[in-house]
Amino acid sequence: MELPAKVALYVRKPEFLRWQDNPEEPRDWAGVATFLDLTGAEAFVDPAERLNEIRAVIQAAMDWCIAQDTIYLTPGGNAGVSIHVSDLATLLDFLSSLSYRFPERLGG
Repeated sequence: MELPAKVALYVRKPEFLRWQDNPEEPRDWAGVATFLDLTGAEAFVDPAERLNEIRAVIQAAMDWCIAQDTIYLTPGGNAGVSIHVSDLATLLDFLSSLSYRFPERLGG
């Protein structure tokens, strides 16, 4: 999967979008687990590792934007929606807030 598609999975998640409107969200672990895709077969994945994986993807996207001297992460060809670098920074802030809010599970 291409970097823009990986990032888009998280930028469009309802938990992240709700947090942008209300920084008190998610209020419980169930919302965090849903954002981290820790449901079903993935329920046994270490939450801190998953958070670090997501953080690494977002950081790689930011690094790509810097290297390309652009403010948008764009999918290959003309398909998909471009993601502004400010959305990437906001997503990193969201991940940090999760680790502060749930330090016992996310090693914050």
